[in-house]
Amino acid sequence: MIIKVRLFFLISTIWLLKQNSVTAQDSSSILIYSELHSKLSDRLGFWDYSNSGGRLIPDKNQLISGIKTNYNSPLIFKSRLRLYSEVFYNTENVFTFQEYGIEIKNDWFKLGYGTENQDIGLIRHTISTGSFVESGNAKPFEKLYFSTNGFIPLFILGKYSDWFLINGYISHTEFKSRAIKNEMLHFKSLYGHALNPLPVSIYGGITHMAFWGGESATFGNLASGWDTFKKIFWALGGGEVGPDAETAYTLGNHIGVFDFGTLLKFEKLTIDIYRTFLIEDRDGLNFKNLWEGAFGSELSIKQSKWIKKINYEYIYTKRQSGSVPPSTDNSRGGPGGWDNYYNHYLYTDGWTNDGFTIGNPLMSSSRLNGLGLLAVSNNRIVAHHIGIESNVSSTIQSIIKITYSRNYGNYIERNYAIENDREYDFDGGLRQLSFGWFINQTIHYKYPVNVEYGAFYDNGELYKNQLSFKFKVQISI
Repeated sequence: MIIKVRLFFLISTIWLLKQNSVTAQDSSSILIYSELHSKLSDRLGFWDYSNSGGRLIPDKNQLISGIKTNYNSPLIFKSRLRLYSEVFYNTENVFTFQEYGIEIKNDWFKLGYGTENQDIGLIRHTISTGSFVESGNAKPFEKLYFSTNGFIPLFILGKYSDWFLINGYISHTEFKSRAIKNEMLHFKSLYGHALNPLPVSIYGGITHMAFWGGESATFGNLASGWDTFKKIFWALGGGEVGPDAETAYTLGNHIGVFDFGTLLKFEKLTIDIYRTFLIEDRDGLNFKNLWEGAFGSELSIKQSKWIKKINYEYIYTKRQSGSVPPSTDNSRGGPGGWDNYYNHYLYTDGWTNDGFTIGNPLMSSSRLNGLGLLAVSNNRIVAHHIGIESNVSSTIQSIIKITYSRNYGNYIERNYAIENDREYDFDGGLRQLSFGWFINQTIHYKYPVNVEYGAFYDNGELYKNQLSFKFKVQISI
């Protein structure tokens, strides 16, 4: 059934693009691309495969060829219809539907079904390490969603005001083939942006994701239905309907993010100073881990001949409420450490898809780093990151990413190694330096041609010493 749905989006979008009835009000595009990723050592460089939608297998050379389609058409009441799809074929003889969906939107709201990741709040910096929610590191989920169309003005004192804007999003996903059969994902976010017309404005919001329901080999059918959904929506304890570990703590696998920031807008530059907090349980709502998450700043320079953007991030997720585990009787209170970001004892796939971390790629999975057993084997990190976007010429752009990290694994597997008198792979914090350089060139021919070159280098104890290259050609029709 899923394959039929994906084929429908691909075929119907291409069919609409080719119709002679397309009017001046319609807009459409077809992108044909082919990209080669070649490693000169054991694996591709970290910034070669990270945040690339889970398309690449790190330990293999790959050639990927695909097509992306996009069709927009006006509907009634100033709304528009959008159909989109992307499919590619690689050297592993795998035919993949990467993205597909349908969306109806107007100036205020959007309603859709598909795989496209939505922009959540304002934290979507392309030269950063990536969002803690959805960084583009993994293949996106199918979802039914309703949201505002970006930030929209609030109705205050009889009129719509640009001084106070909101951005809201809610979606529902059902899975068939994860560790818990038929599990579901509830996803929502709400952000605000105040004082936008002023040179200094502030923004902030919260994102909440929760896996719930499904069928467990250990616990049987897990609680679902409307009453359970209300507990999931408000992140409440399971009470009598949850497994023992979820009677007092939250029912399901919850992940939350608080974002706060300030925009400083000057004539020739904009400075975005932002702070992100990770929330693994309800205790995190009290900012128990005040110094964890991301501290970042991005400088955007207007009308600059060379440098366009500079991003710096400091990421710290090492403490996770402390090294003392929660109470064994599942009661609240006490130390309550070992938050274990992106992992869960029951929903063991955690915040991953096909082995790729959905959130920030520095918190890497056991599939990608080759260490540990949990879905995300390395979630205790300390990292510094610099990203630089620049213009080499009027048709050539450059992006450089440099990341230095200390990687401490996770508390669960560290404790298991200690109890069994084994050496722990992440003991002492593995040091890692990762470098990525992307060069993008636009060539104007009969059809616009975009050429991208990439060079990637790793040096350290986690991914060892690696060198890889990328070459991509994309034609717009």
